[in-house]
Amino acid sequence: MKARARARIEPLALIAAALAIAMAIYYVWLIRQQGNPPLPWVSALLLAGALLAAYGAVRELPYRHAALLAAAGALTTLGLLALRSIGWPIIAAGLLALASLLRAPQPQAPSWQHRTAAEARIVLGKLGGHSTEASQLSAASSYPSCADAQ
Repeated sequence: MKARARARIEPLALIAAALAIAMAIYYVWLIRQQGNPPLPWVSALLLAGALLAAYGAVRELPYRHAALLAAAGALTTLGLLALRSIGWPIIAAGLLALASLLRAPQPQAPSWQHRTAAEARIVLGKLGGHSTEASQLSAASSYPSCADAQ
């Protein structure tokens, strides 16, 4: 059971989230040590990147690819802006989110044969006088959706 639960989590995305949170804490500490207030947008962007990467770490969630892409873009961009101070670990977090995205299996678009077969069953069901919702649902259920392929 534990192996099954572990397989649901993408470790690279989880590491990216942990690194982004650690960098947010370090950023606030470092700026306060210098006697300045931390910039709210930097902290917000680091935490948003961490939350998006943590969301993208769960493989079954919808829009996880979009979340990982947004986390990778936000963290890498912020890391490039902060390159002269604390940027390298932030870039590393962004690249880990990107690697997690590229490592994940991409949803397969259904082939035209499946779609054509499902549409033919619906049409034949209507021609044969079986135009009930049940026959349409059974024909449509044989058509794999992108959510099922993920």
